[in-house]
Amino acid sequence: MGVCDRRNRLCSSGCARRSRERKHHQLLVLRKSRWCARSLQRRLPRWHWGGRVSSALARGAFVSYAAPSLMTASEDLVGAACASLSILVDHVSLLTVEDYCAAVPELAGATIGQHVRHCIDHYATLASGMTTGRFDYDDRARSAEIECDRDRALDRARQLLEELRPVLLAADLAVTVNVRMASSRQGHVAWQRSSLGRELQFVVSHTVHHAAIVANSCRVRSLPVAAEHGVAPSTLRHRSVKEAES
Repeated sequence: MGVCDRRNRLCSSGCARRSRERKHHQLLVLRKSRWCARSLQRRLPRWHWGGRVSSALARGAFVSYAAPSLMTASEDLVGAACASLSILVDHVSLLTVEDYCAAVPELAGATIGQHVRHCIDHYATLASGMTTGRFDYDDRARSAEIECDRDRALDRARQLLEELRPVLLAADLAVTVNVRMASSRQGHVAWQRSSLGRELQFVVSHTVHHAAIVANSCRVRSLPVAAEHGVAPSTLRHRSVKEAES
């Protein structure tokens, strides 16, 4: 056998071995990813996925803890929802206990703590609704403790952030949910259909709205305001575009 023939055989043998190793690695990844997906399916309510887990398992689409397609579809909106609450935490951390609890003329006599509690209640509604698919924004805790205790409010907000972020990233934002919110002082409050993604958009907009009111009242009294507190995401994007053009 010539030298060239021996080299060709060794090359073919090496290629075959690498091919077997690659297939073995792919099989291990597939088994692990299917286990992760089944683990998620057991941990989350069925409505979160809208049937995607089963179909993804059938075609072996999961390659990480959550499907990349779901992550790319949700990470921007989920990030915005978490950032809105996180910025609120940053702002409250800058305030003294007295400033947090004091009645503010610019807020019609309300306190910053009441606005913060109101926002936290909406995130709590979001968290509880993730297990049922029903978001009742009128059935809120309205905790006087969170209104008057700055540290308690911070702890609750951080708890909600830790609880919501992984669940939202794994969820199907297009899934249908039921929502209830009173639109008048009297009359029956009916359930309305929405989507999980639309409710995230609402919570972001709602939080930014209250944050802007609180931020302006703080500026009038020369109190500290966290960066980007009360600034709408669309405004931040617009500013970024203008800065890039200049």
